[in-house]
Amino acid sequence: MDLLTLFIGVFIGLVVGLAIAWFWINSLNKSRKSAQQSMEAELKALLAQQATSHLLASRETIQSIESNLASLRNSVADYEKSLAESTSDTSQSTYFGEHASMFLRNTDKKSDKSKSAEHPDNQPKDFANSGSGVFVGSANSETINIEEKITK
Repeated sequence: MDLLTLFIGVFIGLVVGLAIAWFWINSLNKSRKSAQQSMEAELKALLAQQATSHLLASRETIQSIESNLASLRNSVADYEKSLAESTSDTSQSTYFGEHASMFLRNTDKKSDKSKSAEHPDNQPKDFANSGSGVFVGSANSETINIEEKITK
């Protein structure tokens, strides 16, 4: 009987131990699930808040783009209107402005023509003091210098 009581005692101990372990693991799982559910709820709330702020920023960006687009359309319309006005009346829009174009119209253009008509054979002076044209000096001195360099 001693052996049988020992087996019964071990068996009852195992059953009680398993029951206690099962209740303990079950309580740990419930606490983990509740912690995980609270973390999921916090994460969902944070994501909802971020989505709301993102949508607000997107709406502000869209409004900014639309206002810039409206001002660009107005600028293009004004430019088209000014082009239509300038092609229909070219005499009013001047390149230099009113005062400068009036000054240019009233200047004497014959003075430049008279200088070139007085001396048609003269070339303009280069940076040499007394010569005109590309080369200054006699051509013979240069050919002599070249022949001397070749012979040396």
